[in-house]
Amino acid sequence: MTVNQEEELFKTLGTLVNGVNQIQSDVREIKGTLAEHGSTLAEHSRKLDHLVARVDSIAGTVMDHETRLRSIEELGGKVQ
Repeated sequence: MTVNQEEELFKTLGTLVNGVNQIQSDVREIKGTLAEHGSTLAEHSRKLDHLVARVDSIAGTVMDHETRLRSIEELGGKVQ
């Protein structure tokens, strides 16, 4: 191998090492971003689950009131 070839090889290896280091840095940054957003998504999911439970509860109450109203109407009572 000539001196020029060795120099080119070392330049290429240096470029590859720099590229790998940049990729590792990018991966660490992406992992951090995902972890940050993951916790945000988990919190939003928890809040949505809570809202769904509350809406279900409200829907149940509305259905109970509708059933009572229909019973009163069927008995001939007036609802004011």
